Amino acid sequence: MKFFLNNMFMIQHCHSLPFQLCITASQIQWTFDVSRALNTTKERGDKRALKTMKKKQISMLNKFSEAIRGNLTKIQRLKIVALVTIEVHARDIIDKLIKVGCSDVNAFDWLSQLRFYWEKVSFCNVFMSVCPVLPLFRTI
Repeated sequence: MKFFLNNMFMIQHCHSLPFQLCITASQIQWTFDVSRALNTTKERGDKRALKTMKKKQISMLNKFSEAIRGNLTKIQRLKIVALVTIEVHARDIIDKLIKVGCSDVNAFDWLSQLRFYWEKVSFCNVFMSVCPVLPLFRTI
């Protein structure tokens, strides 16, 4: 999965892949990167981790912007524009986390975001979460 989440690979190959896969992969990578940055902030007290993540996000948006200006079909351009929209929102969330001083994966400001996780249980499972999953009741 990691190879797919490289920016240039995504720009070059999202034209030939089902676009939902591109969006999902992008969101999984974003969730992983922000979670890692928050963990770094908490463990090392390094407040630059989220700022570094924001720089990465801006760099990716610049590459997508270059791709949009390239020679694309209408469908290809629509795909990249949709991905840019999602990535701009992700950048804004990172900016919000920086402004409120979020430094923990258990902070409300992070938990209240829609996150995508990759869990390899049998073949492959992807799930979205807005809050930690807690079993409220059990079946017997």
